[in-house]
Amino acid sequence: MKFATVAAFEKHLKEAFPDHLAPVFILAIPCDFERQMMLQKIVEVIHQKDPSAHVLKFSEESPIETVLSHLNSPGLFSKHAVSVYDGAAKNEKLSHYAQHPAPGAFLLIGSRDMKALADVYQKGKKDVVVLDLSEEKPWDRERRLQDFVLREAHKQGRRMEPAAAALLLELVGPDMPSLFHEVEKIICFAGDKTQITSTDVEAVSKAHHQATLWKLAESVIWGKEGVSAEKSSDLSFTLPFLGQLRYQLEIGHKMSQLKGKRDEISRQLPQLRPATLEKYLSQFAKKRQRFFQDGLIALYEFEVALKSSGLDPDLLLDRFIAKLHENTPSAS
Repeated sequence: MKFATVAAFEKHLKEAFPDHLAPVFILAIPCDFERQMMLQKIVEVIHQKDPSAHVLKFSEESPIETVLSHLNSPGLFSKHAVSVYDGAAKNEKLSHYAQHPAPGAFLLIGSRDMKALADVYQKGKKDVVVLDLSEEKPWDRERRLQDFVLREAHKQGRRMEPAAAALLLELVGPDMPSLFHEVEKIICFAGDKTQITSTDVEAVSKAHHQATLWKLAESVIWGKEGVSAEKSSDLSFTLPFLGQLRYQLEIGHKMSQLKGKRDEISRQLPQLRPATLEKYLSQFAKKRQRFFQDGLIALYEFEVALKSSGLDPDLLLDRFIAKLHENTPSAS
């Protein structure tokens, strides 16, 4: 069973709980933050079914034998074993397991796209449930992220006006991690107010206007420019800027998958205006084959360090830009 929207997938989870949860879930979600949130949501559903469920998390470096061994060896004090395997690649053992999943076990697979896991789904169709957002349309994503903002505010006991949520998305851009952090800032700013308005959003987020961030991110990914130190040293600038960098890299990565074919790119990336598409295509030809994929990996490392290392955002951003430009032909 395959779903292309979060709403339909969450509806399925609700209807399948507790006795008909699939033994294998595949989440093909380009954004690491969104994918981790959804993987955690499934884990929470399984814990509602069995609070003693034994959950282990694995990365793409983990041997597939270790991932599957946990599923085939339930603990003494738990009825269900859960393996969360993020970053899975094509693997015959994974496909074989999907055909014959272990009783009482749950395998949760995360990936940025569905291509590497197509065989797993095809061979294990009757036991596999998929959420595939890799082909999500930009306007569908924006609508979903606006709903996400409203829900996050509601979780903290605030009612955000739909117009305020739309404004926040316009200012920050379609990046869930940045939106999440911005909502937290706005709620702190609002204090005891139970209703958040566009005025509150403007007061906190107007410095991050999308047009400015877009131009800066575009110059970094498609050109050879850096970012001024006075801006990059501000964490409130860096988080939403990170989202715009990711957006530009994902556009380039998609163009790579489409092998730079103008007509196909125009069809699958309708948000790109003709002039912008021509500009990107002219720069695309000058990039190395793995430039955008390596850039996404470097950006992920930048984001992890930003949230966990305590180093200056200015230093981390400069390091990311330097690493990005190491992969340009002019650097060789």
